[in-house]
Amino acid sequence: NPPLNDVPFSIRLNLRDRERPADPPEVPPERKARTEEELAVSDTFATLEEDKDVYMMEVVLEGDVLAAFSEKPKQVLTKAVKKGQVEIHMRKATPEVKSMVAQAKLVEVNNLVHNEVCQAALKEEGIKPMKRRWHLVMKYEGKVKARLILLGFPDPRLATIEKASPAISSRGRNLALQLMANNKLRIYTGDVKAAFLQGDATQAKHDLLVEPVPELREALQLADDECVKMLTAAYGLVNAPKEWYEKVAGDLKKL
Repeated sequence: NPPLNDVPFSIRLNLRDRERPADPPEVPPERKARTEEELAVSDTFATLEEDKDVYMMEVVLEGDVLAAFSEKPKQVLTKAVKKGQVEIHMRKATPEVKSMVAQAKLVEVNNLVHNEVCQAALKEEGIKPMKRRWHLVMKYEGKVKARLILLGFPDPRLATIEKASPAISSRGRNLALQLMANNKLRIYTGDVKAAFLQGDATQAKHDLLVEPVPELREALQLADDECVKMLTAAYGLVNAPKEWYEKVAGDLKKL
């Protein structure tokens, strides 16, 4: 049998009438007798019920997460519920999930091409292109989200680049909300899809070469001796949040 830290553990929690949940049970002995196939398809659910509203999400409890769960179960579950999504492990994914992943990857690649985030470039001798990886998550509503993350730590500008972007403090947020309430103003929230991919081409002058994933290589029809050159501060670059802030702030000032 595999060691405890390698065994995904399934639980179900019910919260009724705002009662706090009891401590989750220990791993049942019969779990040790499960086959590897059964463990691979094992699902973990945390179900929260309050009145007639029911919320459900998947929580992965394996490896380091399972070890932390055995010590601080409530903290681990609370963090997972707040996050609202779980990263997909393709080795354990079902054919249905793999199909959803393929569609999500296609959407992300189309966003990259449509927003002209990068362009084809020849590989240069002595310069090793930075790598990218897929970040695949199953959101709480059952949708798969795929995002290409640039592994930006080899960026030669890492220690000198300006990356700080303004963020509202808790006190400032509360003051703003109170002023809106006093003046009976309505508050609207919104979400910008593929936000960082819509920035300006501020990185074109830096010659950041990146090894594309196969899906992006196929979409751009790149040759074997080609990679891509970053034009926009996409996900993974340390200055991406700052570049996005400046883009939004600049557009709002023009209104």
